[in-house]
Amino acid sequence: MKKLFDSFFFYLILGAILPYLLHCFLYLPVLDDYIQYGCYPLYPDPSYVYLTIGTLSTRPLAGLLDPVFWGSFWHIPGLALLLITALHLLSAWFFYKTLRLVRLSLSPLFFIVYLFAPLGMEGRFWLSGATRIIVGLFFATLSLWLLAVFLIEKPSYRFLFFFALAQLASYGFYESVTVFSALCALLLCGFCAPTLSKKNFFLPSLITIINLFIILFYYFAFKNLGIMGSRVENVSLATLLPNCLEVIRQVWSVFFHNFPLTQSLLGTKLLLSGGLWRFILFISLCLTSLALCRHISGKNFKEKNRFFCLLGCGILFFFAPLLPHVLMKTVWVTNRSLFVPMIGFALILEAFFGLFHKKHLQKTLIFAVSFLCLTANVNEYDTYLRVSRLDDALLEQVIANLDDDVLAGEKTLQVVLSKPVQTPQNAYHKDHVASVFGSGWALTGALRAKTKNLFIRCATPVLEGTKTDENMQVLWIDVPSPDR
Repeated sequence: MKKLFDSFFFYLILGAILPYLLHCFLYLPVLDDYIQYGCYPLYPDPSYVYLTIGTLSTRPLAGLLDPVFWGSFWHIPGLALLLITALHLLSAWFFYKTLRLVRLSLSPLFFIVYLFAPLGMEGRFWLSGATRIIVGLFFATLSLWLLAVFLIEKPSYRFLFFFALAQLASYGFYESVTVFSALCALLLCGFCAPTLSKKNFFLPSLITIINLFIILFYYFAFKNLGIMGSRVENVSLATLLPNCLEVIRQVWSVFFHNFPLTQSLLGTKLLLSGGLWRFILFISLCLTSLALCRHISGKNFKEKNRFFCLLGCGILFFFAPLLPHVLMKTVWVTNRSLFVPMIGFALILEAFFGLFHKKHLQKTLIFAVSFLCLTANVNEYDTYLRVSRLDDALLEQVIANLDDDVLAGEKTLQVVLSKPVQTPQNAYHKDHVASVFGSGWALTGALRAKTKNLFIRCATPVLEGTKTDENMQVLWIDVPSPDR
C-alpha cells in the first residue's frame, strides 16, 4: 500500500502543477492582493499595519505574515503560488499518513477532490485566500498527524507538545480551519479512546479546548484593535435560525453557479485551440488522469460500517466549518468559504464511491472526475489571468492621467467607466475573480500598490451617467470588450 500511494502521490503532484503550466506558473494580483502584498510592505513600520490598520485583530498569524513574508513575493508571485501548492500537497500527505495510522483506507477520489476540485481554485490559487486557508490547513493536518502518532505509535510528550503548537497555529489563519482542526482532534481522540489511558485521552482533548479558549480570548481582547477591528464585533446569537437557512441558501447558490462540466469544456477548448504547447499539456492531463485511475488498490470498500462512518463524518465536516458564517450578523458565503467544507463533501463522495464494487467502474469514475477537475482548473487559471490583465491595462490608463494633487493626497479621484469591467468567465458570483474596478477600496489599493504611493486617498469607480464631483479629479475610461 505504501508503494502504491508513493507512486500515486507523484501523479497528484503532477495534477497540482500541470494546470499552472498553461502560463508557466504566472501569477498576477487580484483584488485584495494589491492591498495585502503590494501596499502593506510599503509602510516603513509594520506595526502601523498590525496595530493602526489592525490586521492582527482577526486571523492574527495570517495578518502577521502578510507584509513581512508574503509581501516579499510581490515581484515574484509565481514563487508564492509554488509554495502554496507545495503546502497544499503536504497537507494531503499528512491526511494520508494520519488515515494510515488509524487504518482507514480511502480511494484516490478523496485526494483528487481535495486537491483538484475547481470550486476550490479561489481558496488555493488566489493568494489572498490561499495564504489563510491552505496555510491554515497545512498546520491543521500537521497537528492531526502529530496527534495520531502520539495516540497510536509513540505516546511521547514531545509529539503532544508539537501537536499543541501546530494546532494553535492552525487557529490563527481562518475561522473554518479552526473549527475543522478542533473537530478532527476531538474525533481522533474519541476514535482511539478504547485503546488509550485516561491521561492520554484527556490531555489532547484538553489542549484542543484550551487552544480554542486562547483564540477566542484573543479575538475578544483585540476586537477594537485598529481601524479594521475584529470579526467578533459582527457576531450575533439573535439570528441563528434565519442565518442557518441563509447559509444553506448561499451554499446552494455557490454550487449552482459553478458547473464543473462547463468549466471542463471551456478548459479543453482552450487547450486544443492554442498551439503545440497547449496540446502537449492536454495530453499530459489525459495521461495523468489515466495514471490516477490505475491506482485503485483493489480493496473492498463495501463494508457497511465504513459507509456510514464516512457518510456521517462527511456530513459533519461539511456543515461544521460553516458555523462561523451562521454566527455572523451578515451571511456571506463565497467559493473560498466552501474550501474546508469540501473536505466533508469529498468524504461523502468517498462513501458512495465504495458502493461501486466493480474495479473497472471505479477506474472509469476516477478518470472522469480527475479529467473533469484538471481541465476545469485550466479554465479557472486562465480566467484569473485574463481578469488581472484587463485590470492592469485599465490601471495603467488611470495612472498615466493622475493629477499631482491626487498623487499628493490633496484631492480624491473619480473614475467614470463606460460599462462594468467584466471578463468572460464560467460564473459571475460575488467577488469570484472580480475586477478592482468594482469597488472603491479595491481600486484605491491597486493604484497605491502600482504607483508605490500611499498618499493616494480615495479612488471611486462609477458608471457613465453617474453624477460627478467637481471637487475630485474625474477620469473617463472606455472599457473594452475582451474576447474570451
